[in-house]
Amino acid sequence: MSTAPIGRSQSRRHLAPEDCDPAFALKRRRFLDGLERAISEANRKIIGSTLADGGRKALDSEAFLLLAVRVAELRARYIAEGLASAAAAPDRAAIERLAEYRVAYEEMRQVFEATERIVERGYVDLPD
Repeated sequence: MSTAPIGRSQSRRHLAPEDCDPAFALKRRRFLDGLERAISEANRKIIGSTLADGGRKALDSEAFLLLAVRVAELRARYIAEGLASAAAAPDRAAIERLAEYRVAYEEMRQVFEATERIVERGYVDLPD
């Protein structure tokens, strides 16, 4: 057995409550499972009703594809503007335009990713 002191590069293992009490581990797991189910149900109810209020009972593939196409268009516009601006030192107007295109692309990409996430997690009804 080594008697060397524990240095900064080594760490001491902190005992979690479940290491000493299996009943606590089970209680915590049940609590977290219940919380996860409640959060999922809340997301499903809120997101589903919000999308239904927007005129959609379910997210359809046409809307999702249109969103993906719009993201691609915005990405292309942003990149094209950047390439065009690289030919010479861009002036203030070119930089502002580039920033505007970047923000539009990034915002729509975030919408796409959020939409993808709600589909993956089952928060929306999908058409048959």
